[in-house]
Amino acid sequence: MTTVAAVVLFAGCGGGSANKSAGSVSAGAVSRDVSAKEGGFRTLIPLGYTKSASETQYNAIGPQEGGIYDTVLVIHEPVRLGDINTLARRTLRVTRHQKRIHHVSQIHRLSVGGEPALAVDYYVSPGGGQGEAHLRQVFVSHGKWVYIIRASAVITQDAVSLRALDEVISNWQWP
Repeated sequence: MTTVAAVVLFAGCGGGSANKSAGSVSAGAVSRDVSAKEGGFRTLIPLGYTKSASETQYNAIGPQEGGIYDTVLVIHEPVRLGDINTLARRTLRVTRHQKRIHHVSQIHRLSVGGEPALAVDYYVSPGGGQGEAHLRQVFVSHGKWVYIIRASAVITQDAVSLRALDEVISNWQWP
């Protein structure tokens, strides 16, 4: 579970070193409706974002500032690793012990596709001259999976990132 927490916390804070256009499809050129890699849900690519080829269930890349891209991505883990309460509490515990992470929120409730969900917000100071980033993780369980939806963006792009996350969540559908 420590590996899951590390991946969820730090997996690509939107850093710009990779070629983000490879395998991407412009959201304006095709339908914005997408299915998860393994078909576990449907949603859309937010306005101003592009779908990116990825090992994750869903990955949308947004505006870039200072070499950091806004991202909304989704991974899933088997429910047997923990329910949404366990994963959210574990995220709080891990984030509160990291030097680069601060302003960790309390857990707040929301709904994704009609299922109860929990969210945690925190800020990361990546160092190396890159700006501070805001991350929001949403945990939702459906069937045998817990889906972890994560939005990340530099502080100056925070409003854009949160709107994109809201757009993804409000259009979320289970099969």
